[in-house]
Amino acid sequence: MDRIGPDSSPLRLIIVQGQSFDLPCGWAIGGELVDLGGYTARMQIRRRPGSLVLLDLSSEAPESGDEWIQAITLGPFSLPDANGDEVPLNIRIQVDGAVTGELDFDTALWDLFLYGGDSDKRLLFGPVRLDQEITRE
Repeated sequence: MDRIGPDSSPLRLIIVQGQSFDLPCGWAIGGELVDLGGYTARMQIRRRPGSLVLLDLSSEAPESGDEWIQAITLGPFSLPDANGDEVPLNIRIQVDGAVTGELDFDTALWDLFLYGGDSDKRLLFGPVRLDQEITRE
């Protein structure tokens, strides 16, 4: 569980093909979680900027014809840390193993945007590696 400061932060991701992916984090300014009421979130993975979208996630429920997956939860909420203490968070990205099992790339780039509030914000970004399944039936 990561705490994110007020500026955009690089974060390297590893997605294990065929396994559920879960990234809980908290966006805080001055040590206080940002109230994300009124915000929506969008995350995309692409091989390089401007290329085809490999994975498209949103906090909004898709409507007919939309190609994104509703997989981002905006809080507040809390999760237990390794010691069992509750940690307050406000962003959680979750992708089902059936979806990660269909991904097919080695390395790519990703970013997470928040829309709303005073302005749109690119909150997280960085490289992503797909740890591909080796053994097959």
